[in-house]
Amino acid sequence: MKTNITVTPPETKDISKMIENHKKEIKRKTLNISELAKVLGISKDKARRLTHSKDFPVIILGVSRLTIISKLDEWLENNIGSELI
Repeated sequence: MKTNITVTPPETKDISKMIENHKKEIKRKTLNISELAKVLGISKDKARRLTHSKDFPVIILGVSRLTIISKLDEWLENNIGSELI
């Protein structure tokens, strides 16, 4: 019986590690819908609708909507008194 062994070149491992680190960095700078809902004390449905508001600081990656943490306070301040959802 023959056993197949796959050897991954070191360059591939380095690239995979870089990609994983980049994903962690993006995650640290953003909030997903559930996290946004928890931070604002609203339901996930309301958080989802909020991310569709005009000028909301969101990045859309496929079906994921990620709120940019560094821009959230500014957006909230600019919308004081506005009826959003």
